[in-house]
Amino acid sequence: MSVAGPLPHSIVSLLHDPQVTISAVVNTAVEASTTAVKVAANDKSHYRYNTTAGVEDFFGDLWSALLTFAEEDASNHDRIIAFLKAATGLHVGDGWKIRGEKAQWAVLPMFVATAEEEFNGILSLYLTLPHPLYFS
Repeated sequence: MSVAGPLPHSIVSLLHDPQVTISAVVNTAVEASTTAVKVAANDKSHYRYNTTAGVEDFFGDLWSALLTFAEEDASNHDRIIAFLKAATGLHVGDGWKIRGEKAQWAVLPMFVATAEEEFNGILSLYLTLPHPLYFS
């Protein structure tokens, strides 16, 4: 993804710093998302999917980075949850869409889909391992 402004990994790294307030992290993330949309505004390829250019890439990358961070460092789960809660209170991106669905910050667009994709590898591994009951 090529956006001007903070990239999702930079936003997630702010969550790691306890001296950076959640409000500051949210403000940085919102600024990055609006910049991503402005930069991608001339990308006409998304129009046929009824998707606001830049939104799908931005949120997919942000949630992927956030979920990886959550897996790697459980000590930051409280800050991650606080970030997600703060994001659901935002009224930014009210006109944004991903495949015709609302994609404003308040609905955490693509979060569930990204989580399912991120954890699919773990679930696939789990489902291929022999179940403990088979060895009783």
